[in-house]
Amino acid sequence: MVSGTVFSVYSVLWGSLFCGVTLIHLIACAAKFDVVRRVTKVCVMPLLALWYSVLFPGGYTVLWALIFGTVGDILLLQPYKRTAFLAGLLAFFWGHIFWIVTFSGFLSYGLFTSPLFIALLAVYGIVAVIFTWFLKIKEKVLCGAVFVYTLTLELLNVISVCAVLSTKGTNPTLLFLAGTSLFLLSDTILALTVFRKDMTKKLPVPDFWIMITYISAQVCLAFTAGMI
Repeated sequence: MVSGTVFSVYSVLWGSLFCGVTLIHLIACAAKFDVVRRVTKVCVMPLLALWYSVLFPGGYTVLWALIFGTVGDILLLQPYKRTAFLAGLLAFFWGHIFWIVTFSGFLSYGLFTSPLFIALLAVYGIVAVIFTWFLKIKEKVLCGAVFVYTLTLELLNVISVCAVLSTKGTNPTLLFLAGTSLFLLSDTILALTVFRKDMTKKLPVPDFWIMITYISAQVCLAFTAGMI
């Protein structure tokens, strides 16, 4: 009874802190309070990791995914700089690898050996090529890094699509799909903001839209992992 009470207190504490800091961060993004935005940005993923570890002890791959997300957040705090952007991209790449490992159990489902899975991979691969070309990145190394990163994120999304189809839409798989789709949306807005500013000039406070979709994606993925 005591341990259950302690668990409840800590889960409420970390959950409240996470929600509070997230709300402050999003308000700072919308209001363009840059100092508050920067300070709160580096706190969001660690608080989510602490909340998750209390709710679902033992999910080490999830914690590593969130740790790499934190590193990526720190590296992308500054306005675009090539080295920091590449390092941030690498951090988020490894975060996605840990998410893929977390959800690798879905790969045992029969649909993943079907022609549909192969077809989805092919379509997503073509989309990655077109999207990378559309960004008009002149530097080859950076272009290649963005392409590989896009493929990794798309693979995570393909796994979630097939998981939904294989289970006929259970709550965890639908949450999984929501998370990967929000990640795609967040990173698409980010990429356009960095490489195609002409496309995002009319988008009000892009930082707000990037972060609300990104944070929502991480929450969806973390809670999916806790539910399976």
